[in-house]
Amino acid sequence: MCVDVDEEKLGVAAQRGCEVVKHDLNRPLELGERFDLIVSSGLVEYLVKADALMRTVVGASKPGTVFVLQAPNLAWWVNRLLLLFGFQPYYVEVMERYYGLKIGGFGAIHSFTLREAKAMLRAHGFRILKVITYCSKTGSQLLDLLNFVLCRGGLAMRYIIVARYEGSSH
Repeated sequence: MCVDVDEEKLGVAAQRGCEVVKHDLNRPLELGERFDLIVSSGLVEYLVKADALMRTVVGASKPGTVFVLQAPNLAWWVNRLLLLFGFQPYYVEVMERYYGLKIGGFGAIHSFTLREAKAMLRAHGFRILKVITYCSKTGSQLLDLLNFVLCRGGLAMRYIIVARYEGSSH
């Protein structure tokens, strides 16, 4: 099942054989069924209310459900440097139209550190099974070298958390 608010993305998902549901995940969604696997990839940073997403995920989970969360890391080493020099970090836009120095431009409104993302999952009844952190290639030899050296754990650009739901059944 694919859930999105964007008609075009839902059309692509439907063409690929996915059952689609149009819904704004800033509001909890009752799907009426439980799943073995739930994946949220590059979504949470675009939501105003991450708690609504987590209520939807918990509502669609049963004990043993595996949840995969992929998201940008607020504590990425580049974001730390941007903040040090007074710039807004990547993946945290303060307004739709921006008049200052524009570094990012992704439409994201918030992100979490890896530590807070894991805490959010635990607070909703998930046990962390695996964490993968990574940085994307930038095309700049200097940045790619720095990413290679610094892109570990809490300093990584993005993370994937694999967690198992251990909360009570619904």
